Formats: sequence, structure tokens, C-alpha cells
Amino acid sequence: MRQSNADLATSSNPNLTRAGLDYLGITGELDLNQSRRGSSTICATRDRSSAQATISYKELYVLPFCYYDQFRLVLRSCLDTELAPLCIHVWKNLPTDVSKSNFVSSLLLVTTELRCHLQLIVNLLKRDITAEQPSTSLSIHTRSLSL
Repeated sequence: MRQSNADLATSSNPNLTRAGLDYLGITGELDLNQSRRGSSTICATRDRSSAQATISYKELYVLPFCYYDQFRLVLRSCLDTELAPLCIHVWKNLPTDVSKSNFVSSLLLVTTELRCHLQLIVNLLKRDITAEQPSTSLSIHTRSLSL
């Protein structure tokens, strides 16, 4: 089952929103079959072509996270050695795939905003996180982003 972005507003999950390149007039679809394949993904690779150029980009699906501000404070105050075990524990105890996607997208936003945990950001963007082996993608090495 695939739904376009317009259909998402009226779907059974009204809290689902999409952040992408809408300001360029680019639209995409969210594959809601992720849970059937046993993994969660927070981005999709898209291509947009015109007579002048072809653009390939990653589109991030951002799911609202009701405790986002508190989540940022916890991550900011956590020691690097505590972050990976905390993330793995939360991942294993979330009840649904929607909750897991919610957590992962929020984790990506927080680590990007705080400009920390570069390895975790890379892992979140390039891999699917499987229910059986979450530690593979949620593991980190202490690094900071520098601008």
C-alpha cells in the first residue's frame, strides 16, 4: 500500500508529516509497507529530472515526537558512553514501528541540531534499523561536527 503526501493528511495516522523538498515542487510517496519487511527507514532516495538536469536527493520523513524538547535535553546532558545503550534500550522497548520511526527521526534531528555524534547521524541516514540488530545502526563513536 502506497500513499501520496496529500493522502497522508487524511489517513488513519493524521500526525504523520513529511519534510522534503516541497518548496521546489518536488513530491514523493511514503512506502507504508516498511513494517512488513521487518525494518524501519526514515529516508528515501528520490530523483527529479528536467530538460536541464537530474537531481538525486534523500527525502527525510519526520514524524512528530511529543517529548521532543525533553528528548533534546536528555541527549545534550548524556555522556557519550551512555547514549548508545540508551538508544538501544529505547528502540527495543518501543511498541510499534511507527513509534520506532518517530524515535529515529527525532534522534536524527536532535543529533543534527546539536552537531554531535557524527557516526550515529551517518548510520541513521545510510541504514535501515532492524528489530533483531538495532545496535548495529545505533552504535556510535565519539565525534563532533564542526562547521
